Amino acid sequence: TTAVPATTAAPATTPVPNPAPSPGIIDGCVIDCELGHYYRHPTDCRKFIQCAPYGPQEMPCPAGTRWDQNILTCNHASSTECVTGTYLDEEGNPCVPNPTLAPGTTSAPGTTAAPGTPAAPGTTAVPGTTHAPKPTPPPGIIDGCVINCELGHYYRHPTDCHKFIQCAPYGPQEMPCPEGTRWDQNILTCNHASSTECVTGTYLDEEGNPCVANPTLAPGTTSAPGTTAAPGTTAAPATTPVPNTTPSPGIIDGCVINCELGQYYRHPTDCHKFIQCAPYGPQEMPCAPGTVWDQDILTCTHASTTNCVTGNYVDINGDECGDFSNNSTEIPLGPDCEIDCGNGQYHRHATNCEKFMKCTENGPEEVPCAPGTRWDQNLLTCNYAADTPCVVGNGDCETTVTSTPDGECDIVCPQANGEFAHPRDCRKWVHCSNNIPYVKDCPASLYFDSTKKACNWPQDTVCIADVESECAVPIIPTPTPSTNDTEIIEPDVCDCECCLRPHPEDCQSYYYCDGNNTEFHTCSDGLVFHPENETCVFAADYPQCSVITPPKCECDCLYPSPVCTEYFKCVDDVPEKLECPNGLFFNPKTHSCDFPENVDCTPPQPIRYYSAHFRRSSDGHVSTPITAPDCKRLPNGRYVAKSGPKSFYHCYSGIGFLLKCQEGTSFDPTQDRCVPT
Repeated sequence: TTAVPATTAAPATTPVPNPAPSPGIIDGCVIDCELGHYYRHPTDCRKFIQCAPYGPQEMPCPAGTRWDQNILTCNHASSTECVTGTYLDEEGNPCVPNPTLAPGTTSAPGTTAAPGTPAAPGTTAVPGTTHAPKPTPPPGIIDGCVINCELGHYYRHPTDCHKFIQCAPYGPQEMPCPEGTRWDQNILTCNHASSTECVTGTYLDEEGNPCVANPTLAPGTTSAPGTTAAPGTTAAPATTPVPNTTPSPGIIDGCVINCELGQYYRHPTDCHKFIQCAPYGPQEMPCAPGTVWDQDILTCTHASTTNCVTGNYVDINGDECGDFSNNSTEIPLGPDCEIDCGNGQYHRHATNCEKFMKCTENGPEEVPCAPGTRWDQNLLTCNYAADTPCVVGNGDCETTVTSTPDGECDIVCPQANGEFAHPRDCRKWVHCSNNIPYVKDCPASLYFDSTKKACNWPQDTVCIADVESECAVPIIPTPTPSTNDTEIIEPDVCDCECCLRPHPEDCQSYYYCDGNNTEFHTCSDGLVFHPENETCVFAADYPQCSVITPPKCECDCLYPSPVCTEYFKCVDDVPEKLECPNGLFFNPKTHSCDFPENVDCTPPQPIRYYSAHFRRSSDGHVSTPITAPDCKRLPNGRYVAKSGPKSFYHCYSGIGFLLKCQEGTSFDPTQDRCVPT
């Protein structure tokens, strides 16, 4: 493949040539093609050949267009000669089938290109434009990196090895790999994670400096910056071929998918996706924007020419399963919004400013804009969303939309840089880079874990996303480290003087608050701390407490505790419970307190007390401002933040998510929401 200009690489492995797809027979002609290339169809100029990993694949052009090998795209029929390809049959003789021609056109066999000429389908050209040998997509910015790519080529993603870059006519496009796979530049496809190194691409930023981003890795994987290559270069990891096996059945959207390795099926609920049968079972795969799955040709094709059909399956009980409500080809034009179409004209979409309507010989056709852009009727092109108001409809139906289409949020970064949970969708997350938000998807059915800053299994993730939320991006505050190494950072549990407060994870321990200091104490053997009585009581009087059994002292040593921040010190065979300062964890390997990331310890589930010291209003709502650690002892809900009424905490499963109210509003605990001030 071709490397991106201005980037360099030093792959440590021997380059491997692209694997060649097996030849295929289309209309009696042998198509011997190269992976990633595109050719003329042997019999129909309104189709073209795409070279897929499994061999040549017929692809249709949109209505009113023909394949143009000069500009590597389907072009208007009025400005494109109908030319089919020249091939041989299985006997080695010239394959001269009867070409399928549009009315009034003739074939021109003398001008056909032999197989091997690379091509890439793109978008239709405007009539009257000069045919360039190969259009160059405009550069794009992905995660702060400038991607200069060549149409029809594929490159590594700059920050995430579970994605890749596809060069579309409108510029570079992020594409996800299936769950459990990573992008492999050697074979230009997503491969098993167990046999593929996690490598991201090397690019430059807009200032011409090396673009160094933190790779998004799956748990347990590491990036290999020393082996990253410039886009288009290849490396050969030592992989072992996986034998063909029968994939195990899988459940997708509640439907049982029994599939055969290497086969493709309709998705049970969404015609904009399809099912790929991988060695590890059925895998959801997305179609490109503006396309739907066509089971007849086993590929995604233009939505304007293909019925939206989902698959028929059964659930685990044998009952019919699937969603057939989307089985329609109707384009939503909106009420009373008719399009007066003249061939070659372009109009606003009736309901979505991220699409536009293109007038063809067969009527209006819906076309999507590139991600991050909106249709601009003044320029007759898709323009950056930040510079373009969202306007839909035409004439009397024209409307300026103040909210983002499809119920999405106008995301505002809570901090200049970082990874944050999406406010409305657990399966999405927000990557903020220099205050610019990039909304991204977790693979498969994973949720974004705000505590790990990574996608995780839903059952192991705390998510507060709500489709009716106010679009405030939640953050989990981190304690500000002290600049004085000798300063003791007290636990933030005291909101009173001369009082006792329970330990958030150990019901046998408590803190004494005297206004200036926070002292750690433990109840005597046989006693536990009662949070409502604020004193130590017999264990039988507070059965909710799970007592921690101290270790048996075999020496005057230090022993770990199930509570990560605590440990036992044995003196004269008597264990004494102590606490690490400043939120450190006890490290049994070094026998000392250490940073949490250096310790293999999972904190126990926080004890969620509802202590009497939290003031309540007459209707029972907590009115005392809180901090993030207070969520460990409060029930799930929303509470005023100590930082001020412009913010509030959403406590869930002991974790405090800080959210900011919109401008001109403040949090009202009696209404449990932000209200105008």
